[in-house]
Parts: sequence; structure tokens; C-alpha cells
Amino acid sequence: MNSKRDISSILISEQAIQGILPSILVDAIVLEENYKIIAASQNVLDYIGFTNDELKNQSINFLAGDEDLCTVLKSDLVAGYFSDKRARLFTKNKKWISVSLTGFYLGLISDLNGSIILKIKNLEELNQVNQQLLLKKAELEDFIYRTSHDLRGPLATIRGLVNLIKARKNNDELELLIGMMCERTDKLNERLSQLLYLTLARREVSTPTNIVDFKIIESEIQKIANQNAIPTFVKINFFAPEAKLHGANEILIQALIITLLQHTLSLPLSRLDSSVSVTITLQNNLLNVGLESTGFIADETIKEALSSDFIYSDILNYPQLVNYYTAQKIASGLRSQIQLHLYGDDGQQLNVSIPLQNCSKKTLQ
Repeated sequence: MNSKRDISSILISEQAIQGILPSILVDAIVLEENYKIIAASQNVLDYIGFTNDELKNQSINFLAGDEDLCTVLKSDLVAGYFSDKRARLFTKNKKWISVSLTGFYLGLISDLNGSIILKIKNLEELNQVNQQLLLKKAELEDFIYRTSHDLRGPLATIRGLVNLIKARKNNDELELLIGMMCERTDKLNERLSQLLYLTLARREVSTPTNIVDFKIIESEIQKIANQNAIPTFVKINFFAPEAKLHGANEILIQALIITLLQHTLSLPLSRLDSSVSVTITLQNNLLNVGLESTGFIADETIKEALSSDFIYSDILNYPQLVNYYTAQKIASGLRSQIQLHLYGDDGQQLNVSIPLQNCSKKTLQ
């Protein structure tokens, strides 16, 4: 006699499903019917500071400080669910954070009963994001305003010169006027080129292979040295692993290194033994890029600009730092930042640590 038996309930228990729910649901806490905590998703754990072991079997009131959140939830769940309920959670660091709660019984959407899903929206985090957006909006408006004035100056001069040419009685001053027009046009073109260069910082011209060949980067550095007509007394050293690096965006990494080098080489020379050393190492899932230079002068204006956070209007104030600002944008795209150390009158150390979280264990091959 044949009999069929549903073994899914044996293989996957309700308790097991409750345990994996926090990894499936983002920003959620799973509760038992008596409002004891089963587990929380990693996002929630990150901003409340507790671990799942510390929360397990605790009442939800454990996170409510001196408030009775259990009673509130019991009342709001009479209909089976509720949404966007304002509340506060008390973190491990003994700080209040404002949250918005949406709750429902799991049995409403599945065959599983006995659990409550509490979706949590961190309002503090949203407020920070909104503040950042407002700052970026203000920065962009200031950038547009200042750019328009910066570009209208040369345009106004060119228009004035055109009117002078039209009104001239003879050609005695024609060559002088045309020369002045060319000077203003070159200035305008320089500004527009700098702005375009900055906006192209993270736009890739081709699809990355995610294989970094350091020999290619070394070759590109040599090309830069030759194209810039660097004096022969300037030494450029390059140190990097022999093997290729797998799992990293080679286009952005090469652009970052080249742009940092161009920034350094654009500074005035101060000595006959000037040198630049580019050192690349791999350590603890970090690709470390270091650029050390001596004999390149950064005056007080440049030092002040380098020590402050970049905003777009800075490209108008400090056009000579376009390469450095571009490198900052590229570093941001690689989830990293440039660490700058200035020493003496003509020494710089630039360091960037790029996380390689998506790389396999066999990163170098």
C-alpha cells in the first residue's frame, strides 16, 4: 500500500523559518506572539547596537526604554496589521532614535502562524539623508551661480571686443583686438575643459574586465612622464605586485593613479633631486595606493584648498587642482578617500585604501 507524506514540515520547521526571516526581510524584527524577540535583520542591529544573541527572547520593551511598546503593538495589531506608527527605540549606546513601525501577523501572508513581523524605518537616517540632499542642492545652486558669473566674464569681454572691431575706423588695432579675443577665448575654453574633465571622472569609456594589470599602469605612467616633458632630473619610481589583480575595476584604479600623478607633476619644482614614488600593495582585502613626492611645491593657497572638503565651486577657485579634485571623485566611486599628508615646503604623501570586498580569496594570480 502506497502512502504519500508531506515531509516539508519535517525538513523546514517553523522555528527555522522564523530564524531566516530577518535575513530575507530588510529592516525588520521578528517577534513571537507574546512580543518576545526572535531575531532582527542586520540593518536594524547595526543602528541599535545589539547582537541577535543579546536580543533573543527579550521582550520588545527591552528596546523601548521606559515605554510600554508591547501594549501599543497589541492595540495596533487588533486588525491584524498597522502601518507607519511613530515610536522610539533605545540603543545599546543609551540613545533614542526615532523610527516608523509597520507590523503584521505573518499568518496574514503565509501558512505560518505565531509570528509578528515588525518593519522598521529609521527616521534619523532618513533625516540625515535629507540634510545631505539639501546641502548638495545648495552646493549645486551655488556652483551654477558662480560658474555662470565666471564664464560670463570672458564672454562679455569677447562681445565688447567684437563691437570694437565692428566700429573700428581702420585696421591699425585689428591685430591687437583679435589677440585679446583669442586670450579671452582660451580662458573660457580652459574653464569649460576643466569642468568637463571633472564630470567625466567616473564615466568609463569601456566596460571593465575587473582584472588589474599593474604592468599596463606602469606603462601609462611612463607615457605621462614623456608627454608632460618632465625634466630628466625628476625620478619616477613604480612599485607594484607582479601578478594581476582579479575582482577590481581596472579602469577606475588606473584613472585614480594617473590623475594623482598628474596632480603632483603639475606643481612647481623646487629642487634638482625631485622624485615621485608610486607604491601599490595588497593587504587584508585592501588595495593600498601610495604616492610620495619630494621637490614639488604646494603654496599656502594650495595647502588650504587641499585640506578642505571639495565642493564643485572649488574648481573655479582653484583651477590648478582639477586633477586632485578629479581623483577625489574617482576615489569616492571606489568607496575610498584620499588621505593627504604635507610635510616641509615641498613634500606630499597621498594614500588611498580601496576595499576589495567582492574579490575571491585568490585575488592575485
